[in-house]
Amino acid sequence: MTKIIYLDQNHWINLLRTKLGISNQNQIEKRALNAILKASKDGSAIFPISNTHLIETYKKKDSQKREQLLDFMIEISNGYGIITYIAIQKFEIRQAVLKQVGLPTKDIRQYVIGKGFPHIMGQKPEIINKNGTKPNFSKEINDKIKEATHCIETFKLFVKNNECIEAIRNCITKEKQLVKNIEDRIKRDMNFVKDKDLRKRFTLFRLFYEIIIPEMEKVANELYLDPWDITPNGVTKKWAFDFIQSIPSLYIFWILQFRRDVQCQGKIKSSDINDITALSIAIPYCDIVVTEKMWADIAHKEKLDKIYNTTILSSLNNLDNYF
Repeated sequence: MTKIIYLDQNHWINLLRTKLGISNQNQIEKRALNAILKASKDGSAIFPISNTHLIETYKKKDSQKREQLLDFMIEISNGYGIITYIAIQKFEIRQAVLKQVGLPTKDIRQYVIGKGFPHIMGQKPEIINKNGTKPNFSKEINDKIKEATHCIETFKLFVKNNECIEAIRNCITKEKQLVKNIEDRIKRDMNFVKDKDLRKRFTLFRLFYEIIIPEMEKVANELYLDPWDITPNGVTKKWAFDFIQSIPSLYIFWILQFRRDVQCQGKIKSSDINDITALSIAIPYCDIVVTEKMWADIAHKEKLDKIYNTTILSSLNNLDNYF
């Protein structure tokens, strides 16, 4: 069975440095690189890249190093990407509601990993005429267009295209304001609720109020469900925790962000935001996740590896033993 393995940005960089012979030639990374190259080639493992990888890569000012890293990641990934968590979040909530009322659900994992740059962005590419209308192509032509837009060559064209670069860099310029907004919110929460456990419940309530309940109401209306069908025994603390765990990306995002906030006392880096968004989709939908020690420790402490049956590592040491 093919393993899905997510590598943190730092590990991609270290592997490239090992390949180029510009690192300390650590034997662990040499062995890991050889195992990854072999697994990628024979198809025994997939190493998807995410929009977080692209954002972090485009922070590099040296265009040559930037393109080297992009080419390396695309080569190893074979053009496979992991969808952004925002694109799957509403679908997860819908599936959680269906499961709650005993209706058939779909395997979300099949939508998370896919080929091509459009998949990473959570969008389907479209061809539009100059007048704004969609051309009426045959199924055969549409299939060829789909194949062309999802191949590795097109992937490379997309990520090196000036418009793509500009769009990603616009995201990067907004990070400082986003960091400030998050820090302000953390400070308000800490001042408003001093007790850590109570603050955790408060942030969970806010998550339900702002994101989960509005989407639950939409699903209930579409299916003509009574709210009590979803919560037959009322909204208890246990029900809330069980339900949000069935919305994996949202649960992991909430847990990692809360634990990071408590641990770091509100001081946040833009890379923290990118790590959290990437891990919130990687942990529940990949077989193996190799990340930084801080995130691996938090994930193990919160039993995220057990809940979602994922191997979470903080180093490339013995990675080849897992696939």
